Amino acid sequence: ARDTHKFESRYLDSLIGRYPEEEEVYKARSPINHVTSFECPIIFFQGEDDKVVPLNQAQEMHAAVKAKGVLTSLVVYPGEAHGFRKDVNIRQSLDGELFFFNTVFGLKATMPDDLDEISLDNFDPLLPGEPRSYAMIDGYMFEIGRESGIVHQVGYEDPGNAAYFPEDRIDRPSGGSEAIDAPETLD
Repeated sequence: ARDTHKFESRYLDSLIGRYPEEEEVYKARSPINHVTSFECPIIFFQGEDDKVVPLNQAQEMHAAVKAKGVLTSLVVYPGEAHGFRKDVNIRQSLDGELFFFNTVFGLKATMPDDLDEISLDNFDPLLPGEPRSYAMIDGYMFEIGRESGIVHQVGYEDPGNAAYFPEDRIDRPSGGSEAIDAPETLD
C-alpha cells in the first residue's frame, strides 16, 4: 500500500484491512513473505512506470524466486504502466507466456523472429536429478541427459587454432588424413 499511487492507496483497506492497524494480515498475505514455499515456475511481465504494482515489487519477487532456484523471468516494458498499451508489448507478453509455458512443459519453444527473446533464469531442460554427461565439440560445450537423451548447449569456448580434423577434404566430409586412411601394406 505504501508503494502504490494515491488512487489505489486506500483500495486495500476494503480488501484486507486498514494499514498499519492490520499489518500482520498484510504480512501474512504478501507473496514475498512466502517465497520459501514457491516451487512452480513464474514469469513476471512488468510495466516500468506501473504505479499500481511498482517495478520494485516485481524485481524483489523475481530476485527472491531466482535465488531459490525456481525457473523464472522478469520482462520489463519501458514506458508502460499497469496494463500494457503498446501493440508490440501486448504481443510480446502473450507470445512470451506461450514461450514460457512451452518451455516449462518441455515443448519446443522459441519467440517469433520479430520479437525480442525472453531470457530465462534457472532453466534446466534435462529431467530433475537426471545423470548427465558433458562433451565439447569445436568449442561448443554440451550437457547430455543420460536418461532423456536431451542435448543442451551450455557454453562456447573459442578453440583458437586447435582443430579436431586437421584438413578439409571434399571427398571426406568428416575430415581424416591420407596417412590414417591409406590401405595397409606388409612392407
